[in-house]
Amino acid sequence: MKKSSTIHILLCGLRGSGKTLLLYKTLIPKWESTISEILPTPLYHYEEFKHNGKTLGLWDFSGDPVVRNISNYVSRQVEVRGVVFVVNILDMNETKNTEVINWLCSLESESSLSYSRFVVLFNGTNDLFRGENYENFMQKLEPIKSRLGSRIMCKNVNTIKGLDDPGWPIVLDFIISQPSNSNKKSNKSRE
Repeated sequence: MKKSSTIHILLCGLRGSGKTLLLYKTLIPKWESTISEILPTPLYHYEEFKHNGKTLGLWDFSGDPVVRNISNYVSRQVEVRGVVFVVNILDMNETKNTEVINWLCSLESESSLSYSRFVVLFNGTNDLFRGENYENFMQKLEPIKSRLGSRIMCKNVNTIKGLDDPGWPIVLDFIISQPSNSNKKSNKSRE
């Protein structure tokens, strides 16, 4: 693997969760297109941008189940510091909750992501009603949170606002603060 100063972040989530909208609004804050104009991502988008003096590489992956494992493959090719899993808070149900948890478990079990931070990003405003589906999801997420400990965060972010939503920079800073894998590996070899 090539050494890179780019901090790679995977954007994952089911179709229509808001990943691509978040990517566009992060790169082009004044972008005024409507959500309905965004076509589903066929495989992935990759874009780089600067945040707090760091270069971040955002990988926006398709939510299509047929190509879902491409994020695992990419994580074996580049050092990934963070996985942001976008969940549309208005589109939660038992089936989708299970699908999200299964995908998160697949990513969590990927050895190339064993040092990465994970963020479950709830796409929506903080004042949205959080009903039974939300509570069921949080219950299913609990074992993952237990295993990941301080490497996981849950955060509400309105993806329409991009970096103007105060939660998104908090998420990015959480990921940036994770030391790189190479630092952890070299520290282990010194012990």
